[in-house]
Amino acid sequence: MQLARQLVVCALALTSVSCAESAPIESTGSSRQGIIDGESSGADQDGVVLLRVIADDGTELVCTGSLVGPNLVLTARHCVAYLSEGQFSCTVRGELTNNPEGAGRLGLHLPAQNIEIFGREMPRKKALARGSQVLSTLSPNICKNDIAFVVLDAAVDLPIVPMRLGRPAQLHETSVLVGYGLDASQAGIDYATQPRLQRRDLDIAALGPDSLEDGVTTVPPRALILKGPSGCIGDSGGPLLAQATGAVLGVYSLQEGESCSAPNLRHQMVHVPPFVTLIDEAFSAAGCVPTPEPEPEGTSGAAGANVGAAGATDAEPVSGSGGAAGATGEGGDTSTAAPSKPTSSSSCSITSLAPPSLLAFRAVATLAGALALRRARRRRAAA
Repeated sequence: MQLARQLVVCALALTSVSCAESAPIESTGSSRQGIIDGESSGADQDGVVLLRVIADDGTELVCTGSLVGPNLVLTARHCVAYLSEGQFSCTVRGELTNNPEGAGRLGLHLPAQNIEIFGREMPRKKALARGSQVLSTLSPNICKNDIAFVVLDAAVDLPIVPMRLGRPAQLHETSVLVGYGLDASQAGIDYATQPRLQRRDLDIAALGPDSLEDGVTTVPPRALILKGPSGCIGDSGGPLLAQATGAVLGVYSLQEGESCSAPNLRHQMVHVPPFVTLIDEAFSAAGCVPTPEPEPEGTSGAAGANVGAAGATDAEPVSGSGGAAGATGEGGDTSTAAPSKPTSSSSCSITSLAPPSLLAFRAVATLAGALALRRARRRRAAA
């Protein structure tokens, strides 16, 4: 059984919540559901790949990613970095608070060679490629800039996922979420047999600014919001695609709600187009160029644009490939703008309204049953 990384963020901007650590991923329960009301993802989405990441202690993590170049995968930073687990809060500025034990900090990148890439075909046995380099925003905490690229050690013969560059996602734009997360009938993820699902006709309910200089709202900078059931555990890092063109708009990062099937669920994606510098560096490291967004059927204007025109470059976070953020939270992102990030699952309930000045996300970050997984392995070894 594998461990699927995802953070469940449990608050609206004007709401305070209480959260408790969730049961291990092996257990059953409503919070174990994945892309709710999803449908099978076909060959046209074969550029959406499964990431299997093996940590130093042997723990296996499952995430989703997008093949945006023959040897380049886009995913969430929390899928490929060390994480300090525990309770914490994230403000709408992307600041980490209420974490007396240091929870929510992101450290060095996990070893790139420990990242394996698999396609849709099952059962999965041999990886299509492994990582050779990880590039990310180097954000020191999981509240900011949850986006990373993995350069692969070999080209992968799968369709390339186009990217929207030079213009943002649009409010109420129709989109599709694709991932390898759990569905309602599963109690855990086996990377070898986990199917890929999609949820179509999703509405982008809110957009954050490209920079805090554009003003503070209830949506963090460079973030997209979806409402209602869609993604869950294992979908972290997966793409939010423009339904009209199939281009990447966002990367699945956070979730807020009592369970993955709660009607008032809220999902937060990292808005990809503003990350101009990181995109340039990742494609340069991979030795390839982005596939531009195609024109929607029935239109004559160009859907995409040159990468150099995207977003607000002066507010973009610092990027890098060495994982220099460290476990102490030093270094990494020097920008004032901060999209959000993250990992793991939790069971949460809204308890009371907070004053608007708090505007904080209450969250819990755990390694989603890693300890239980280790105990299970010890039992099997003893037997």
